Amino acid sequence: MAILKLGSKISKGLVHPARAASLLRAVASHRAWLARLTGASKDDLEKYAQELRSEMLYERLVKSLDEAGARRGAMVGPFRAPLLYIICRALRPEILVETGTSSGLSTALILSALEKNGQGRLYSIDYPFDVHGTTLPPGRETGWLVPQHLRQRWELVIGKSQDKLPTLLKGTGQIDLFLHDSEHTYEAMLWEFKTAWPHLRPGGILLSDDVLWNRAFVDFCRHARPVYRKVFHSLGAERK
Repeated sequence: MAILKLGSKISKGLVHPARAASLLRAVASHRAWLARLTGASKDDLEKYAQELRSEMLYERLVKSLDEAGARRGAMVGPFRAPLLYIICRALRPEILVETGTSSGLSTALILSALEKNGQGRLYSIDYPFDVHGTTLPPGRETGWLVPQHLRQRWELVIGKSQDKLPTLLKGTGQIDLFLHDSEHTYEAMLWEFKTAWPHLRPGGILLSDDVLWNRAFVDFCRHARPVYRKVFHSLGAERK
């Protein structure tokens, strides 16, 4: 029931972006499972939520998306994208890999967390294609939303994850966090999970958006046997 109520609040937040600040407090109210996932204290998680709220970065990014006429994907909602910031602040990762960048809202929030941490590098793979919710605004390139001052910790690779991910992972060595937000088919998701998992360090985190679209996340968890796993508002998380 609490999840349903939170979902209702999120829907309102999409219509009224100014309410997103108060919704970050709702994220903080679920810091018990976030603490289990990241190993951070509940007080620190609350601090990170307040930190993002005070800087208004999420609100500025959403405003830029709307002004550009971009389609709003699920990750644009005022829960999932800010949650990435909190997780990255808590985990303090050195090496991160994401598939699926599009305009770069999630990417910008991750990079903002790395900048606050004073460490970390994000590698992104994106293959722009015309599917509802993924098309870039006219005249815009992948990652256009990412502020220039955050790009020093970012490397963008254009291409299909099936072609680029294995080579990228060989070059990065162990990674601390992997995020899937690209092609949400069962085959593509399961392949990415299985490809990234061996490169994830013990205690590292695998995240996937839209895990309720199919059984890939559930089936992979049975295979991988993570130390901890959680599905919340269609965002799947597991700790190795």
